[in-house]
Amino acid sequence: APSLPPLASEQEGVDVNDFGGLYSHEGLLDHEQLMMAIYASEGLDFLEVQGKAHSFLKDIGLRPHDLGIKNVDEEGNTMINQCFYLSLARGYLGHEASHADISELALRLKRAIEAAVLAEHPDWAVGGDIGKEAMAFADFLPLAMKACGDEGS
Repeated sequence: APSLPPLASEQEGVDVNDFGGLYSHEGLLDHEQLMMAIYASEGLDFLEVQGKAHSFLKDIGLRPHDLGIKNVDEEGNTMINQCFYLSLARGYLGHEASHADISELALRLKRAIEAAVLAEHPDWAVGGDIGKEAMAFADFLPLAMKACGDEGS
C-alpha cells in the first residue's frame, strides 16, 4: 500500500510551536491566525478549505454557529477553552436551547468526559492535560463513549 508523505510538522526544520508572530489577547492566540498558520505549514490554503467546509454544510442544510470559548464552573468561575463541550451541548439540545441550558449541559458533559478520560489515563491529571481550562481533544470523546458503551460492540 502506498504511504502518505510526512506531515510538514513531522519534517525536519518545521516547528509548529513557532507562532510568535500571531496576535494574542490575555495569553490566548488568535484562533483563526493559528489555524491559518497550521494549514500553511501543511501546504493548504485555509480560506479555500474553509470555503469547502461551508459549502458542504450548506449543501446538507446546516450552518456554523460559534458559541465562543467561555463557560462557567459550578462556583460561577469563568473557564476558557470550552468550545468542544459547548458545541456538543448545542448539538444535543438543538437550536432552540437557551444559552443557560447549553452552558449547564456543557459543564456536565465536561465533567463526565474528563472523568472517563482520567479513568483511562490517570497520569494526565498530573500534567495539566485535564482540568479547569485545559483544552479538550478529539481523543476525549471516544474514551468517554467507550466508558459508557458495551466493550464487546
